[in-house]
Amino acid sequence: MRTKALSILVVLAMLVAMVAACGPTPEPLTIIETVEVEVEKTVEVPVEQTVQVEVEKTVEVPVEQTVVVEVTAVPEAPAAAECPETIKVGSVTDQTGPLASFGAYFKWAFDTFIEETNADGGVYVAECDKKIPLEMLYGDHSADEQKAVTEMEYLVEQGVVVLTGSTAIMPLGQVVAEKNGIPLVVANGSLTEPFQQGFRYIFSTSWMNNEMAAWPFMLAEYFGMENPVIGFMEEQNLMGIDYSSNLQAEALRRGYTDLVIQKYQRFGGDYSTQILAFKDAGVNFVYAPMIGPDGMTFWAQMKELDFNPDAILALIAPADRASWLSFGDDANYVITTNDYHWATGYPGAAEFDEAYQADHEGDHATELAGDGYAALQIIVDAIERAGSLDADKLRDAIAATDMVTIKGPIAFYPNGMPIREYFAVQYIDGVETIIWPADMAETDPVFPFPAWTDPNR
Repeated sequence: MRTKALSILVVLAMLVAMVAACGPTPEPLTIIETVEVEVEKTVEVPVEQTVQVEVEKTVEVPVEQTVVVEVTAVPEAPAAAECPETIKVGSVTDQTGPLASFGAYFKWAFDTFIEETNADGGVYVAECDKKIPLEMLYGDHSADEQKAVTEMEYLVEQGVVVLTGSTAIMPLGQVVAEKNGIPLVVANGSLTEPFQQGFRYIFSTSWMNNEMAAWPFMLAEYFGMENPVIGFMEEQNLMGIDYSSNLQAEALRRGYTDLVIQKYQRFGGDYSTQILAFKDAGVNFVYAPMIGPDGMTFWAQMKELDFNPDAILALIAPADRASWLSFGDDANYVITTNDYHWATGYPGAAEFDEAYQADHEGDHATELAGDGYAALQIIVDAIERAGSLDADKLRDAIAATDMVTIKGPIAFYPNGMPIREYFAVQYIDGVETIIWPADMAETDPVFPFPAWTDPNR
């Protein structure tokens, strides 16, 4: 490449020649100053991109030409953050199978949240300096833990940056999240065992089995029961055993010995043996975390066998409100959990319920719909704080969560379990009504449980 420096050399050569031609041997040519010439030079480097290189060249010309060359490379600019067209979130819930109604609640909540968020342009990602729309990719585990793993792996292949889901997404889903380094925010799942194994990428937004193990004792005290005899229905799977082991640990901690445990198989269809065992043992407080079909059969058979404990804490099955209310007046007075409730006063809780009612003929929003919406609130808050879609940065932001969702305040313990306020509801006149604790209660609980044959039920 021609340069200014080369031009100067040519001129100097011509001057020397002219002096030589004009007479006798000339005096030696003296250069009294150094000429510095800056040269910009493009160097093509055999890599995937062209690097711009600045070349500074100093030319010193005494009698004999001396050239000194200094080369300074321009630092390579950092690669721009990868900014996708959409932020892909993967969800694995019950779209089909025995808990398909649960999946419908979640899907409505996810779709509603994404529609609201994308109407405002999406989620702001600082590394991209723009808002990016959310996109939900759905998987269906059909209440099958092994299928949940397959569905999660498929969603990972589709490029999701974070996972969420419910029920059967544990106890195996955390392995998929950990292996792929993708955060998993469980929208509804109380199993404690996965959080005791050192996994870093799993978080739950639900009340956990170790916390709920204290509820029978706390509620019995709240109701004024002295020396309650607690009967527990233990399902023979990982979830049921997790519930049971936590309950037994809590009883031991309290020095409680009147715990009656009856074991059963999922979809067993007949729980008369367990109910009669409770009656014979004088059980007056029943704790029964049972999925929809099992819980409903158990409830119906308690009536058939005229089993009337003073209080019944039933989890999971009553969360499917439409199915539970098919019992008519017999649906009343069960005590259960509502991870979300419209009457808590938490920001956005009432507005969420209004939107749900508008799409569901005036029915209140379900616990599971609230779970799904709150999970996305947590995910979006973490993305905005991280300013990135990088999995590790997103994981760290989720771990540092300290916010108020429509389910209330939430933060996380180092193991990913939630730090939350809790409350219990009772079906009264067909509506889940907050009865505990006292500072949140909408009304006093109906206690003791009215007998099945009571004409005033």
